[in-house]
Formats: sequence, C-alpha cells, structure tokens
Amino acid sequence: MKKFDGNFCMSPGACLQSLLLMYSFVHAAAAEKVTPIDLCIVIIGDNPLFGYTATAPAFDVALDKAKELYPRVFQDSHSRTHYQPSNSENCQDSAGDMLVLVTSLYNSTHPQYETANSRKLFCISPGCSTEIQQFGDISRELDFPLLATTAADHSLTDDERYPTLLAAGSSAQYSVSQITLALLRKHLWTSISIIFDKVSGELAFAPLVQLYATTFLNTVGAPSSGVNTLLFEIDSTVSTDYAATLKMAAAHSSVIFLFSPKVEAYASILRLAVRFHMDSGRFVFFVLRLPELPFFNGPVSVRDAILKNGTASILPCVFLLTSPPRALTKNLGNQWDKIADRSRDFYNRTIPPEFKFNALSLSAYDSVLMLAEVINDAYDKIDNMTGQEFTRLFLGRSFNRSISSPLQMTGKRNRNISTVAMLYNETAGDFQAVWSKFAEGPLYFVGPENWKIQWKGDFPPKSDPFCNMVDQDVDCALTDPLGYAYLLLLLIPIILGAALKIRKSLIGKNNEWWVVRHNEIDYDTLVKAGYPPFRLAIRGLAVNQISLDGREMVYRHGLYRGEVVQVLAFAFGGTFADMVKKPKYLNMLRQVRTLDHPNVARLIGIGFAPATAVTPHQMLVVTECPKKGFLRDLIDNDSLVFTWDFRASLIWDILRGLRYIHGSPIRFHGSVCFLNLIIDEHFTLKLARAGGIQLYEAMNGSGPDGRFRFPIPRIANLWMAPETVDQETLDGQISVTRPGPPADIFSLGVILYEVASRNAPFEVDITDIVAIKAKICEIRRGQLDVDDYPMPEHTPPEIVRLIKRCWSFNPANRPTIGQISSTLNHLHPGTNISVAEGILRRLEHYNTELEATVAARKDALHVEMAKVDALLSNVLPKSIVQELRNGQAAIPDYFSAVTVLFSDIPAFNDMVAKCMPFAIVDLLHRLYSKMDEVIERHDVYKVETIKDSYMVASGLPIRNDDRHAEEIAKVALLFLTASTEVHSPTEYQHHCTTVRLRIGMNSGPCVAAVIGQKQPRYCLVGDTVNTASRMETNGEELKIHITESTKRLLDPTNMFLIEARGLITIKGKGNMSTYWLTGVRHSYP
Repeated sequence: MKKFDGNFCMSPGACLQSLLLMYSFVHAAAAEKVTPIDLCIVIIGDNPLFGYTATAPAFDVALDKAKELYPRVFQDSHSRTHYQPSNSENCQDSAGDMLVLVTSLYNSTHPQYETANSRKLFCISPGCSTEIQQFGDISRELDFPLLATTAADHSLTDDERYPTLLAAGSSAQYSVSQITLALLRKHLWTSISIIFDKVSGELAFAPLVQLYATTFLNTVGAPSSGVNTLLFEIDSTVSTDYAATLKMAAAHSSVIFLFSPKVEAYASILRLAVRFHMDSGRFVFFVLRLPELPFFNGPVSVRDAILKNGTASILPCVFLLTSPPRALTKNLGNQWDKIADRSRDFYNRTIPPEFKFNALSLSAYDSVLMLAEVINDAYDKIDNMTGQEFTRLFLGRSFNRSISSPLQMTGKRNRNISTVAMLYNETAGDFQAVWSKFAEGPLYFVGPENWKIQWKGDFPPKSDPFCNMVDQDVDCALTDPLGYAYLLLLLIPIILGAALKIRKSLIGKNNEWWVVRHNEIDYDTLVKAGYPPFRLAIRGLAVNQISLDGREMVYRHGLYRGEVVQVLAFAFGGTFADMVKKPKYLNMLRQVRTLDHPNVARLIGIGFAPATAVTPHQMLVVTECPKKGFLRDLIDNDSLVFTWDFRASLIWDILRGLRYIHGSPIRFHGSVCFLNLIIDEHFTLKLARAGGIQLYEAMNGSGPDGRFRFPIPRIANLWMAPETVDQETLDGQISVTRPGPPADIFSLGVILYEVASRNAPFEVDITDIVAIKAKICEIRRGQLDVDDYPMPEHTPPEIVRLIKRCWSFNPANRPTIGQISSTLNHLHPGTNISVAEGILRRLEHYNTELEATVAARKDALHVEMAKVDALLSNVLPKSIVQELRNGQAAIPDYFSAVTVLFSDIPAFNDMVAKCMPFAIVDLLHRLYSKMDEVIERHDVYKVETIKDSYMVASGLPIRNDDRHAEEIAKVALLFLTASTEVHSPTEYQHHCTTVRLRIGMNSGPCVAAVIGQKQPRYCLVGDTVNTASRMETNGEELKIHITESTKRLLDPTNMFLIEARGLITIKGKGNMSTYWLTGVRHSYP
C-alpha cells in the first residue's frame, strides 16, 4: 500500500488472508438448498473517475438493492472489498499493484477453491484495461467469473485468454472507433488526421483519453481498415497554441478527428479553422463528447455556447460523436442520491458537480445488479457450473434493472454500447442525431426524413485534397469536380510512363516499418550515460557468442528513435533490395508484425551494417530491450528468494507466450533459450525474436530436403530439440523441417530444469566447448534422462515428471501447453506460510537441537521470546503488546490531540522505472535507517512504511500534552537533513544525486486501534490523518507543508520559522490556508 487514506487501512496480505478465511467456512445444508456465495470487489487506487471513493459507494448501494430484489441469492453470502492504494500516474504503472494483489489471491485462494466444499466465488473490479488483464489471467486459471466495470478494451474479448471475463464497462471507446470507421467508408474517405490532446496536467482524465486514442488508432489505423491515419499531439494543459498542429493535420487529410476532454480546446481549434478558411466545405471535423470525460463542470447550455462561439460557419462541417442522452428517470435520481449520500457519509467525499451521473460509477452499480440477476436465474444449478459456463449466460442478454436504462451484453462478452453521430441543423441552431451505431451492429440512419448534409457543391469532400497550408489560409489547386478530370487527363501519360517506379515506391512504403538504417542506431549515447552493457552469462560465467558455423553473434544496447532497443548483429550477405524481391519474406514480415501479446517481445525492425576494416557485412535484428535483464539473471541471483510461487509465475508467463505463438500464423518459436527470455520494465517475462527462424528461412530458402541453416550461439543449441538439428554435422543448427510446437516444449523442459535446479542446462561447463558439443550430440541421440541430473530436495515430483516428458525423443510423447498448465494448476508447493508459523518452526528447531540441556533449552526459548517481543514491538506499540500478552482486548482509543506526519519521494515511480529492484530496496533501506535513527531520539511513534511513504505520529500511544507538534516539527526538519545525505541509485544519479523528500503535517484528534487478527496493524483513523496525507501530496520537494492547526501549536514555542503559503484547494476539503515550516530560531539536539 502506498497511501494511508484515513478511514481505510488494510495491507494486501491482510485483506487477502481475510478472503482466505472467508472461503474456509463450511455451512450445513438447510431444508432448501442454499448455495454459499462470495462476492469479491477489488479496487486499485483512488482515481476520481473509477477509483475507490468513486466506485465503492455505488457498489454498496447496488448491493443493498440486489439483496432487496434477489433475497435467496444472499441467504449465505459474504462480500468483501479489497482496496490497494496506488499513486501510479497511468494504467501501465498501476497494473503492477493489481498484479501484486491478484497474485496473492491466486496463491491463497486456489487450494481452497479446488475443494469439494468450496463456496462459489464471483469478482468485480473497476480497474483500467491493463489492470484487468492481470486479474483476467487469474480468473481464467481459477475459473471464477470476473466483471470489469470500467475496462472496455476490445482485447479483453479474447476468448482464449479471458474466457471468464466480462467487459461490462460503459465506455464507448470501441463504438466510437466503429462508427468513425463506418462513416469514413460511407463517404469513401481513406485518410484521417488525429489531433490528440494529452492533457498531461489532468491526471484523472489523461489515462482515459489515452485509452480512447489507443483504441481508436488500433481500430481505425489498423492495416486491414484501409485508412491512412496520422497522429498529431497537443497538450491543452501546457499550451493553447494549436495553429501549427492544425496546419500539419490539414496538409495530411481533409478529415480531422479531435480528441480532447476540454470543450475549450475544441472551440479554439474550430475558431482557428474558420480563420484559416477551412469552413468552405472542403474539410470535415469529428469532435468527441462523452459522459466518461466530464471535464467541463458547468451547465450543458454553457458548454454548448462555448463550442458555438465564433464557430457558426464551420459547425455544418462537424460530426459530433456522443453517447445517446441518458433519460433522467425517477430511478436514476433516487439511486444516485443514495450513492451521493453514501459517498459523503461513509467515504468522506462530496461528489463534485462535474462528476454527477458519472458513467463509470453508474457502470459499477449496474454490474452488481447484472451479476445478481444472472445468479438468481441460475441459482438452482449454479453449484455444478464452471466459471466459463456461468459467464456464457451473459452473452447476448439484455438487462432491465440498470440504474439509467436497459443494457445489453454482446456475444463477445462486452457491453454493447452505442455512439451517435450528430450533425448541425442550421435551421434549429443545434446538433441533431443523424447516425447511430452499436459496438456490434450496422450503421443506422436516425435523422429526420429527407435529411441532407449541406456539402459545398452537393458532394462530400475528398479525404486527400490537393491543398497546402499557406500562411493562414488553405490554398487549393482545384475549385470544382471538373478540375479533377482535367488534371487526370494531364497526368495519364506521366502515370503510364512511371508505373514501374510507382510500384517500387509502394512496395517500399508498405514495408517501411521494418527498415532500420544502421546510422539511426545510437550506441555512444547509452555508453556515455553509463547504461550497463549486455552481459550474457550463466552462473556468473560469460557465454561464448560464436555460433557453430563460426559467426559471432553480437548483442548490444542501442538508442533507436528515442527508444532503448536490443540489437543482434551477425555476418550476413543479403541487402534490403534482396529482401523486397521475395514475397514469402514480405508476407512473413507482415505475420510477425501482427504478433501482439504481453508475453511476446516486439520486433522493431531489421537493418544492415556495411563491412568495415574489422567487421563483415552484418544483419541487424532490432527488438524490444530487456529493461530488467534476462530470466537467467533472476535464476543466478542467489540473494533472491526463489520460492516456487515465484517460479510458477515465471513459467506461466512463458506458457502464455507460447500458447499465443502456437495459435498465431507463425505456429512455433523455434529458439526458446535463455537469450530470448527477457524481463521488461514491469517485470513481465517475454519471448523475444519470435518468428526469427521463419524470417531467416524465407530470406535464404531451404534445400530439397527442407533443411536450412539458422545461426545461434553455440551454447543455445543445448535448448534445441533433437529433431531440429542435423544428425551428422556440427556446422550450425540445421532444421530438418519446420520445427513445430513440440520443439518449443523440449526447450521449455530445459527451462523448467534451470528454474527448478538453478544450474546450467544439463550441468554443462559452459566454458568447455568440447563438453557443449558432446552434450549436443547426446541430445540428438535421445539419450537424455532427468534422473541423471539431480534436483533439489524441495522440487515437486510433478515438475520432475514434467521435465522428463518434455525431454522425450519422440515429439508425439511430449506434453501440450494445456497439459503443462494443468500440472501447474494442481501444484501445491506449500511455501505460503505466515510469520507466526515461521517463528514456531524456529522455536521447534531450537527445542529439538537443545534437548540435552534443559537450561540451554530454556535460554534459547527466552532468546526467541525476546525476539518475538522485539518483532511484535516493531509492529505494535509496546503498551498494546503488553495488553495482549496479559490477555486483555485491544480497545480502540480516542486521542484528542496528536500530530501526524507523512513523507514520500515524489520521484519514486520514475526511479523504479529506471533502476534495478535491488537498487531501490537498498535506497529505501539506507533512507529508512537514517529516519529510524532520528525518531529514536524523539517522542514519536513510527506507524507505517509503505514503499516510499513513511508515517509517524506524536501524542500516541502515550499522550504528551501539547508537545506532539513540537516533536514532529523537529523530526520533520531532521528528516530533510538526513535525506540529503542519502545518495540516489547509480542509474538515477544524472537526475538527482540525493533523495528529495516531500513532507506534510497536521494536528488534531484521531482514533487508534489494532485492526485484524492475522498480521494485525496499529492504524490511525480520522480526518486528521486524511488532512496530513493531503498536506504531503500537495506539498513540494524538500519542503514541510503544515496546516493552520499545527501552526497554532508551534507559534507559542517561538522556536520555528514558518512562512505562509496562502490559500490552496485541497481535495475533499476545499480551500485551506497552509504554511511552510522552514527552520528553527534556536538550536535543538
């Protein structure tokens, strides 16, 4: 957990352990059959649109309504909300927080879920698309239904990866793309310019706008769409000068799509278009206005007036895309009032006017009622249904209990949302609906009879006009349709004479994406920046990078178009001209380009480096960079606790990548070895260079017997299946035929052996070339036996048997991906133990070893008891520990006056992205050690540390009159001093040399209590804590931000220097007068 948000305190471990306890309850059967139901709601972060305080009230109210409508569903039910605070600024970063939560859910829930008496589990989450992808993988493996109330990304409809996931979000991102594509095709527009507003200064809206734009580009800009798209970025929170961007967009296409949540940005761009005389009918604008983006907080009439101000002449050229208007029914008003009351009374949040009827909150409400309705209808047979069978009950179904209007799920497990295209009616002076389209369905005309768009000249404009932006005008060479005919007659001789050149140009344009010019790759910048070089090693020994046919395989980091990439270079005699002449190669390139999976690394392109005095002509294969190293780096890191839970998650990543590749057009990977198993910046394991063998074969062809050479480093042959390598020679890897999926299973068996034993493959001395060649011959002869390679004692027998099957000489005897997945599903290594159990095991160990001497046994027991007391004292206050040891209950205690301090590192997320994990751990250890030394000398209590957040309080658990503010103020100043002595990780030194803390303080009353039974926490609850947290988040680096209540306590001491900051707006508080604590007037110890 990153933040402590006042009225809620639960660690991921504690909340999920409570879920585990919930699953273990066994209920006796009643006269009428009762199905035990568990409802799990998982929320990451507190985004004001779809975070904890935005959606939890809607879930609560919907649950009350569901219990009223379907009482039998809730006869034996438990519902739990699991909240993981997160300060991540985008969906990609917060996906890591979801991964932590759902991985723990998988580890703790799975054994109980498989038992015959398990309760039926259903989960709901308002997470964004990348978060839901993590949760969806777990729901598939555990086979429980998952309703995503916000995420609506079309990738979530993948039946193979997400068979138990329902994308019930109300977001229209996909239908917006579909109706735009339909209108482009209807009017024969083949190109479009997109002006995208990043709104980087609005963290609440930026991720959602980015998601819309990404979905739009993936749909409208897909190669299959036939639409030539070009993206132009603006940022209305930074600059409102859009002139240059509009000119570039107009030069590309006469169809321009505006993406922004700000009506002011739309109005400014349209006014510019009027000034540039783009209101002549030769240009068309698409404007997006959706309820999920309630950026404008004024009345609708004012918003529309802003859009129409100074734009009247161009409005007839504007397509306004929006959701159908929501009917303000009595049910909508009543239920929304309940949600608003719940938000204010239980979550201390007054819903802002601009968030009224927030579509994402309403979607959370609707999802609970949808789930309850389906459970009720299937109640009598739900016990015998799998999660996938239950999920299919939603497909094609309509629901009439939603808060605002009926809704429908499609056959692809997503919500069928409609988008309306409105055009301006000059007679009525307003926009009017003309076309409508659901995400799945045709384009419907919904306008009035005899509606006609007032195009100039009574025909739609072309999407690619002969226009250039000149100064502030559009200079078009043609003024009427007849001009095109004249121009065509003039161009016919030129076109016929240059046909061959045009064809060659088109070929180059269609394949330009993969062409990498060797001089565009910058190696020197990374070297100067101290970027670590590639070090290919196994057990600390460098790997020989020479292939069996003598070619050196060189792996390097490079900077290509602003992105750090991995470059593989090896001797090759071909050129770009040779490649484009081979249709088989170009077709294979297109297939490799379509590979899109979280566990498959991207191919960025291919290039050639000319020969030099010391290197031959080389091919350059440019791929995604292993930001966090290779899988082998994790295996060889002896300081890493390599539990089987962790190993299983790595194996799952490989399985998912292989499952996707085997189902893709390329069918197999062919070289799954340690060089191609990389870790990205989010610690996701990916398969690199998928399609490499197929591309190499397409370039070079194969012999009459189907064999072809494929260069890989000598040692990588240890991962290759026997059928993929020639039986007679050792002059390179030579494929007898296309290897096929079973060859990847053999390689997976070698990886399983590495993960299980942490040894080199087959325990070969990687520095001994003779030993490597001998082992390759042994593989070819099918003489491998897993019994020849001892495994650690803790290795599960199922894994040993699985490795043996993977190493079968006959490909038909090797297991499939599904069989390996099934084995992992039923693997229970038993390593997930609590802290208390670990302490008991240690005590037991000492008791066994010291049986000979009673006195020694007692001494050891006393030592361990002291350790337990010391450990508990680090978790709970000593006074509370003593009460618990005396058998007394820990009763919540009210403190009328305390001071609370929060500190964090604003640059922490950026550090995590740029530094190795162990460097981050070392940084926090050094920083927290210094801060711990400070608090040891003062009357303060350390409440909690969560990632980079450090929380302390004074005035509790032992009251100290009015000295609490003075104590915390001294500690805060010393914290700042101490932090400047802590150096940043080496990789981050060029950003800032030392840590820069941000501190917030507040004084007032609060309640302190011990919460939870397993892993109990001493938590502080109250508005004082909330406000202290707000002071920290609204503060600045190397400054101490305090409230007026703290200032009033510090002023009588005449010890501290305090400066007024002024009146600022604090979330949930309104305007507050706050201050900076800058120093002291007198010295203190």
